[in-house]
Amino acid sequence: MRPHDNHDDRGAGPRGRTRARPGVAPRCAGEAAARGRAAAFRGFTPALPHAGAARRALEEGGRQLGLRPGPVRTLCALLALYRGWGLRRPPVLAATNAAIARAAGCDERTVQKHLALLRARGLVLVEYGPHNRRRPEPEAGPGDPAGIDLRPALAAAAELRALLDRLERERRAAVAELRLAQRALLLARAALAGGDGPTPEALETLEGHRRALRRSRRQLNHPAAAPAELAALRQGLGPLRAALEALAAAPGPAAVD
Repeated sequence: MRPHDNHDDRGAGPRGRTRARPGVAPRCAGEAAARGRAAAFRGFTPALPHAGAARRALEEGGRQLGLRPGPVRTLCALLALYRGWGLRRPPVLAATNAAIARAAGCDERTVQKHLALLRARGLVLVEYGPHNRRRPEPEAGPGDPAGIDLRPALAAAAELRALLDRLERERRAAVAELRLAQRALLLARAALAGGDGPTPEALETLEGHRRALRRSRRQLNHPAAAPAELAALRQGLGPLRAALEALAAAPGPAAVD
Protein backbone atom coordinates (compact mmCIF):
# COMPACT_ATOMS: atom_id res chain seq x y z
CA MET A 1 0.00 0.00 0.00
CA ARG A 2 1.32 3.43 -0.96
CA PRO A 3 1.82 6.05 1.79
CA HIS A 4 -0.88 8.34 0.49
CA ASP A 5 -3.42 5.49 0.58
CA ASN A 6 -3.27 5.32 4.37
CA HIS A 7 -6.72 5.68 5.92
CA ASP A 8 -5.34 8.06 8.55
CA ASP A 9 -4.48 10.60 5.84
CA ARG A 10 -7.81 10.69 4.05
CA GLY A 11 -8.82 14.00 5.59
CA ALA A 12 -5.60 15.79 4.76
CA GLY A 13 -5.15 18.11 1.84
CA PRO A 14 -2.35 18.09 -0.72
CA ARG A 15 -0.05 20.07 1.56
CA GLY A 16 -1.13 18.88 4.95
CA ARG A 17 -4.23 21.08 5.08
CA THR A 18 -7.46 19.55 6.29
CA ARG A 19 -10.11 19.28 3.62
CA ALA A 20 -13.48 20.85 4.29
CA ARG A 21 -16.25 18.36 4.88
CA PRO A 22 -18.89 18.35 2.14
CA GLY A 23 -22.05 20.21 3.06
CA VAL A 24 -20.32 22.41 5.66
CA ALA A 25 -19.82 26.14 5.07
CA PRO A 26 -16.21 27.30 5.26
CA ARG A 27 -15.47 29.47 8.25
CA CYS A 28 -14.56 33.12 7.84
CA ALA A 29 -13.06 35.83 10.00
CA GLY A 30 -16.40 37.49 10.77
CA GLU A 31 -18.31 34.38 11.83
CA ALA A 32 -17.75 34.96 15.55
CA ALA A 33 -18.91 38.58 15.26
CA ALA A 34 -21.95 37.51 13.25
CA ARG A 35 -22.94 34.86 15.79
CA GLY A 36 -22.53 37.40 18.59
CA ARG A 37 -24.80 39.88 16.83
CA ALA A 38 -27.33 37.17 16.05
CA ALA A 39 -27.44 36.14 19.70
CA ALA A 40 -27.82 39.78 20.82
CA PHE A 41 -30.74 40.48 18.46
CA ARG A 42 -34.02 40.70 20.39
CA GLY A 43 -36.34 41.89 17.68
CA PHE A 44 -37.33 45.30 16.42
CA THR A 45 -37.32 48.33 18.74
CA PRO A 46 -38.99 51.78 18.63
CA ALA A 47 -35.75 53.19 17.20
CA LEU A 48 -35.72 50.44 14.54
CA PRO A 49 -39.38 49.40 14.16
CA HIS A 50 -39.19 47.40 10.91
CA ALA A 51 -36.94 46.14 8.15
CA GLY A 52 -37.42 49.30 6.11
CA ALA A 53 -35.88 51.35 8.91
CA ALA A 54 -32.96 48.92 9.01
CA ARG A 55 -32.42 49.36 5.28
CA ARG A 56 -32.49 53.15 5.63
CA ALA A 57 -29.94 53.04 8.44
CA LEU A 58 -27.63 50.84 6.37
CA GLU A 59 -28.00 53.07 3.30
CA GLU A 60 -27.27 56.22 5.32
CA GLY A 61 -24.38 54.84 7.36
CA GLY A 62 -22.81 52.17 5.20
CA ARG A 63 -19.56 54.12 5.15
CA GLN A 64 -19.44 53.92 8.93
CA LEU A 65 -19.26 50.13 8.52
CA GLY A 66 -16.50 50.45 5.94
CA LEU A 67 -18.77 49.35 3.07
CA ARG A 68 -19.04 50.74 -0.42
CA PRO A 69 -22.44 51.33 -2.03
CA GLY A 70 -22.42 47.98 -3.87
CA PRO A 71 -22.26 45.69 -0.81
CA VAL A 72 -24.73 47.95 1.00
CA ARG A 73 -27.16 47.61 -1.90
CA THR A 74 -26.80 43.82 -1.80
CA LEU A 75 -27.35 43.75 1.96
CA CYS A 76 -30.48 45.87 1.62
CA ALA A 77 -31.68 43.54 -1.13
CA LEU A 78 -31.35 40.60 1.26
CA LEU A 79 -33.56 42.40 3.78
CA ALA A 80 -36.07 43.28 1.08
CA LEU A 81 -36.29 39.71 -0.23
CA TYR A 82 -37.22 38.20 3.12
CA ARG A 83 -41.00 37.94 3.56
CA GLY A 84 -41.42 36.25 6.93
CA TRP A 85 -40.99 39.20 9.30
CA GLY A 86 -44.27 38.49 11.07
CA LEU A 87 -43.37 34.88 11.84
CA ARG A 88 -41.99 33.81 15.20
CA ARG A 89 -38.74 32.41 13.90
CA PRO A 90 -35.29 33.77 13.06
CA PRO A 91 -35.16 35.72 9.79
CA VAL A 92 -33.25 33.28 7.60
CA LEU A 93 -33.41 33.97 3.88
CA ALA A 94 -33.36 31.04 1.46
CA ALA A 95 -32.72 32.74 -1.87
CA THR A 96 -30.49 31.89 -4.79
CA ASN A 97 -27.71 34.11 -6.06
CA ALA A 98 -29.79 34.75 -9.18
CA ALA A 99 -32.71 36.10 -7.13
CA ILE A 100 -30.39 38.28 -5.06
CA ALA A 101 -28.70 39.55 -8.22
CA ARG A 102 -32.06 40.58 -9.72
CA ALA A 103 -33.02 42.42 -6.53
CA ALA A 104 -29.65 44.14 -6.18
CA GLY A 105 -29.27 44.99 -9.87
CA CYS A 106 -25.98 43.17 -10.44
CA ASP A 107 -24.69 39.80 -11.66
CA GLU A 108 -24.34 36.59 -9.70
CA ARG A 109 -20.55 36.81 -9.47
CA THR A 110 -20.87 40.23 -7.83
CA VAL A 111 -23.38 38.77 -5.37
CA GLN A 112 -20.87 36.07 -4.44
CA LYS A 113 -18.20 38.71 -3.80
CA HIS A 114 -20.55 40.86 -1.76
CA LEU A 115 -21.74 37.91 0.33
CA ALA A 116 -18.13 36.96 1.07
CA LEU A 117 -17.42 40.54 2.15
CA LEU A 118 -20.56 40.75 4.30
CA ARG A 119 -19.66 37.46 5.97
CA ALA A 120 -16.12 38.69 6.65
CA ARG A 121 -17.54 41.87 8.24
CA GLY A 122 -19.89 39.85 10.46
CA LEU A 123 -23.05 41.31 8.90
CA VAL A 124 -24.63 38.05 7.72
CA LEU A 125 -24.36 34.47 8.88
CA VAL A 126 -24.56 31.90 6.09
CA GLU A 127 -25.55 28.35 7.04
CA TYR A 128 -25.28 25.66 4.41
CA GLY A 129 -27.43 22.57 4.37
CA PRO A 130 -26.78 19.23 2.70
CA HIS A 131 -24.87 19.28 -0.58
CA ASN A 132 -23.48 22.74 0.31
CA ARG A 133 -26.73 24.50 -0.49
CA ARG A 134 -28.25 27.54 1.22
CA ARG A 135 -31.75 26.16 0.87
CA PRO A 136 -33.25 23.70 3.35
CA GLU A 137 -34.41 20.29 2.24
CA PRO A 138 -38.14 19.81 1.53
CA GLU A 139 -38.59 17.78 4.73
CA ALA A 140 -36.75 20.35 6.89
CA GLY A 141 -38.62 21.94 9.76
CA PRO A 142 -39.13 25.67 10.49
CA GLY A 143 -36.05 25.68 12.73
CA ASP A 144 -33.71 24.57 9.98
CA PRO A 145 -30.88 27.14 9.86
CA ALA A 146 -29.93 26.64 6.21
CA GLY A 147 -29.87 30.01 4.46
CA ILE A 148 -28.67 33.55 5.10
CA ASP A 149 -29.31 34.60 8.69
CA LEU A 150 -30.24 38.29 8.69
CA ARG A 151 -30.11 38.85 12.44
CA PRO A 152 -26.50 40.15 12.35
CA ALA A 153 -27.50 42.74 9.76
CA LEU A 154 -30.46 43.87 11.88
CA ALA A 155 -28.32 44.11 15.01
CA ALA A 156 -25.70 46.09 13.08
CA ALA A 157 -28.45 48.38 11.73
CA ALA A 158 -29.66 49.05 15.29
CA GLU A 159 -26.12 49.92 16.39
CA LEU A 160 -25.72 52.06 13.29
CA ARG A 161 -28.99 53.91 13.95
CA ALA A 162 -27.80 54.91 17.43
CA LEU A 163 -24.42 55.95 15.99
CA LEU A 164 -26.07 58.03 13.26
CA ASP A 165 -28.28 59.83 15.79
CA ARG A 166 -25.26 60.68 17.89
CA LEU A 167 -23.36 61.70 14.77
CA GLU A 168 -26.17 64.04 13.75
CA ARG A 169 -26.13 65.76 17.15
CA GLU A 170 -22.36 66.22 17.01
CA ARG A 171 -22.54 67.46 13.41
CA ARG A 172 -25.19 70.06 14.24
CA ALA A 173 -23.11 71.38 17.14
CA ALA A 174 -20.00 71.50 14.96
CA VAL A 175 -21.89 73.28 12.15
CA ALA A 176 -23.09 75.93 14.60
CA GLU A 177 -19.53 76.49 15.82
CA LEU A 178 -18.24 76.57 12.24
CA ARG A 179 -20.76 79.24 11.25
CA LEU A 180 -19.68 81.42 14.17
CA ALA A 181 -16.06 81.02 13.10
CA GLN A 182 -16.94 81.88 9.49
CA ARG A 183 -18.76 85.00 10.69
CA ALA A 184 -15.70 85.98 12.71
CA LEU A 185 -13.59 85.49 9.58
CA LEU A 186 -15.79 87.89 7.60
CA LEU A 187 -15.65 90.48 10.39
CA ALA A 188 -11.87 90.16 10.60
CA ARG A 189 -11.56 90.56 6.83
CA ALA A 190 -13.80 93.64 6.88
CA ALA A 191 -11.85 95.15 9.77
CA LEU A 192 -8.55 94.67 7.97
CA ALA A 193 -9.95 96.19 4.78
CA GLY A 194 -11.39 99.23 6.60
CA GLY A 195 -8.26 100.18 8.52
CA ASP A 196 -5.12 102.00 7.47
CA GLY A 197 -4.11 98.95 5.48
CA PRO A 198 -3.46 95.40 6.51
CA THR A 199 0.08 94.37 7.19
CA PRO A 200 1.55 91.33 5.40
CA GLU A 201 1.65 89.50 8.73
CA ALA A 202 -2.06 90.14 9.32
CA LEU A 203 -2.96 88.96 5.82
CA GLU A 204 -0.89 85.82 6.27
CA THR A 205 -2.56 85.11 9.60
CA LEU A 206 -6.01 85.64 8.09
CA GLU A 207 -5.20 83.33 5.19
CA GLY A 208 -4.04 80.62 7.58
CA HIS A 209 -7.30 80.87 9.52
CA ARG A 210 -9.30 80.68 6.28
CA ARG A 211 -7.49 77.50 5.24
CA ALA A 212 -8.10 75.99 8.65
CA LEU A 213 -11.83 76.68 8.27
CA ARG A 214 -11.84 75.03 4.85
CA ARG A 215 -10.18 71.92 6.26
CA SER A 216 -12.69 71.86 9.09
CA ARG A 217 -15.60 72.10 6.64
CA ARG A 218 -14.26 69.18 4.60
CA GLN A 219 -13.83 67.06 7.72
CA LEU A 220 -17.32 68.00 8.85
CA ASN A 221 -18.90 66.84 5.60
CA HIS A 222 -16.97 63.57 5.34
CA PRO A 223 -19.45 60.66 5.27
CA ALA A 224 -17.22 58.40 7.39
CA ALA A 225 -16.57 60.95 10.16
CA ALA A 226 -16.96 59.48 13.65
CA PRO A 227 -18.72 61.29 16.53
CA ALA A 228 -15.44 61.57 18.45
CA GLU A 229 -13.81 63.23 15.43
CA LEU A 230 -16.65 65.74 15.15
CA ALA A 231 -16.45 66.51 18.87
CA ALA A 232 -12.72 67.17 18.57
CA LEU A 233 -13.37 69.32 15.51
CA ARG A 234 -15.96 71.38 17.39
CA GLN A 235 -13.57 71.90 20.29
CA GLY A 236 -10.82 73.00 17.91
CA LEU A 237 -13.07 75.60 16.28
CA GLY A 238 -13.45 77.50 19.56
CA PRO A 239 -9.83 78.80 19.77
CA LEU A 240 -9.89 79.52 16.04
CA ARG A 241 -13.01 81.65 16.41
CA ALA A 242 -11.46 83.47 19.38
CA ALA A 243 -8.37 84.26 17.31
CA LEU A 244 -10.50 85.62 14.47
CA GLU A 245 -12.55 87.76 16.85
CA ALA A 246 -9.34 89.19 18.32
CA LEU A 247 -8.10 89.93 14.81
CA ALA A 248 -11.36 91.71 13.97
CA ALA A 249 -11.30 93.74 17.20
CA ALA A 250 -7.72 95.02 16.86
CA PRO A 251 -6.32 94.52 13.38
CA GLY A 252 -2.64 95.25 13.32
CA PRO A 253 0.65 94.02 14.72
CA ALA A 254 -0.78 93.62 18.23
CA ALA A 255 -3.47 91.20 17.04
CA VAL A 256 -1.01 89.21 14.96
CA ASP A 257 1.30 88.73 17.91
